[in-house]
Amino acid sequence: MRIAIYGGSFNPPHHGHVRCAQAAAEFLRPDLFLIIPDYLPPHKNLAENSPPPEARLAMCKIAFRTVTTASVSDLEFQRVGRSYTADTVKDLRQRYPEDELFLVIGSDMLFSFQEWYNYRYILSECTLVVAAREDGESEEPHDAVQSLQKEAQAKILLLTYEPYPASSTEIREALANGREPAGLDAKVSRFIRQNEYYRKTEEKTDRTGV
Repeated sequence: MRIAIYGGSFNPPHHGHVRCAQAAAEFLRPDLFLIIPDYLPPHKNLAENSPPPEARLAMCKIAFRTVTTASVSDLEFQRVGRSYTADTVKDLRQRYPEDELFLVIGSDMLFSFQEWYNYRYILSECTLVVAAREDGESEEPHDAVQSLQKEAQAKILLLTYEPYPASSTEIREALANGREPAGLDAKVSRFIRQNEYYRKTEEKTDRTGV
């Protein structure tokens, strides 16, 4: 069985994330495609006014519903502490000892991959699927691929597709200031508005009635 994994903080999940997932699904044709939001990001703190992890999980279930072959998993919510990809791969390997694992990452992550916790273990268990722009971006992703292949005998596939231009940082900034950003699924946007996620504390509705 072919199992694809696509993880991240998805804070919030936007059209860019969904398009990448759709491209990966079409490219890999996996038997099981897991979208795995992290509980606590391993290398950074969540931005100020970010919603709780359970809300990001709920938003992912809304946003990725259009990727019909994918399932949103709470696997990283079942562990305590930061959500290291190596631990997730270990959990999946225990559940699926004989199956092929494919880890989908953005080309920007490729350059810091050797800084990931236990990255050699990840490479020993997974084929990396690196999502790169169709316009080629530059030769740098190819250089990074060759470096990992030489240094760690990594198995790497390049997925070229036309991404949706969306920035989680810019979306959060717009939401924090009460603006409606482009790049969000309408139902995700409604969920955010109803719960006043990402809004600056002083701008949130006073629900006490005082």
